[in-house]
Amino acid sequence: MENLYPDSITFLDANIFLLDIFADIQKGNYCRNLISLVEREKVKGVTSVMVLDEVLFKMLIVETSKKFNIPIQGASRFLKANFEKLQSLNESWLNIKRIQSIPNLEIVGVSPDDFSISIELGKNLNLLPHDALHLAIMKRKGITSIVTSDPHFDNMEGITIYTPIEVVKSMNW
Repeated sequence: MENLYPDSITFLDANIFLLDIFADIQKGNYCRNLISLVEREKVKGVTSVMVLDEVLFKMLIVETSKKFNIPIQGASRFLKANFEKLQSLNESWLNIKRIQSIPNLEIVGVSPDDFSISIELGKNLNLLPHDALHLAIMKRKGITSIVTSDPHFDNMEGITIYTPIEVVKSMNW
């Protein structure tokens, strides 16, 4: 694997933050170490507001399920019927603020052009809308690598996919 430091920039997918927050037994430590590498400028990390939206939504759903003893499948419906409960989901609000404040993590916006490009990418490359939008943002920013634990970017021409484990091990962490 080629080393990401010092010249390349990599896009961090939503699952990197989620595996860290939810302390996934197999991958959580590697994600935490990867985030630490970003903080210490060993890896140039970029993510988007769309990723943060995805992360926040999933955190809210999991926290709602746990806090109100509701099956995951019903958590969104529960929140829509009980908006006032959102205020009590402190872990999710704290975690998203923590992610936003990660030193050296660039958080980029989504433009209307990104969305237009993502429609074509999604259709032509068989990508779901969020993944196509991530790819459109990467193309706009000139980013050719992504760190993810999901295989949905496999076989994307011009994109190098890394797992958190590969990055952390390549840095001799």
